Amino acid sequence: YCDTPGNEGVTGGVVIETSHLTCHSWSECAEPFLTLDLYSCKWFGVGDVLPLVREFGPASMDWLVVDRNGKATVLE
Repeated sequence: YCDTPGNEGVTGGVVIETSHLTCHSWSECAEPFLTLDLYSCKWFGVGDVLPLVREFGPASMDWLVVDRNGKATVLE
């Protein structure tokens, strides 16, 4: 838990072989929110991840997909 004023929330991360997942939640703002970074050497699409995130009932979601094979390219 981070208790720095204006930055209160939970931060976490996990390493999965050569991949990782990190997140930080800002829980004390007017509209609490969460950022999530999922990096994988194995290809997967937004459709593989979004249904899992939607189970938490977010009010809204934005995402960006970057293909890091070769030169980094923004896909979505």
